Amino acid sequence: MKTIGITGIIGSGKTTVCHIFEHLGIPVYYSDEQAKQAYTNPQVLARVQEVFGTAVTGADGGIDKVRLADIVFADKQKLQHLNSIVHPWVKEHYLAWKQQQSAPYILFESAIIFECGFEDWFDEIIVVNTPEQEIVERVKVRSHISQMEIKRRLDNQQIIRKHIPKVQFVIDNAEQTMVLPQILAIDKIIREEL
Repeated sequence: MKTIGITGIIGSGKTTVCHIFEHLGIPVYYSDEQAKQAYTNPQVLARVQEVFGTAVTGADGGIDKVRLADIVFADKQKLQHLNSIVHPWVKEHYLAWKQQQSAPYILFESAIIFECGFEDWFDEIIVVNTPEQEIVERVKVRSHISQMEIKRRLDNQQIIRKHIPKVQFVIDNAEQTMVLPQILAIDKIIREEL
């Protein structure tokens, strides 16, 4: 079974693209969503609270993800430290999920494939590429965070754009561009490679 990584900057439209692949019968592992679930694991929760302190502990005793995001997106070292806690759990969860799949290929969705050096996990990589101004507008509407905070998060993910020349597939998700024909073409190529 082929494993395809799919990535893109926050607000690029990765999730929408993944949903279309799912309609084509391709299972998608949403690692960004699963990483949020990692905080419910007692060992991960304890380690995050140990490293980041009570500032990230919510009223329910769990992680206040907004406060945690404010801390780690302002400091790349803290972001790397958080990733070193969460990513081993995500990888273990992903490998167990992968064993249960029987499709011709699967997708692993993550905004930080390149930042974390995950690119070697995959046979091929798809990048969902969207103009930055469109991303800013989408994220402002969806997440209700400030333009400065959006810019800070985008800066942390710019490494994706540097890797575009090296990836196998790029989906142009600009506002006036149709993504469905691009996805169908990629699906056809991958299936023909099997």
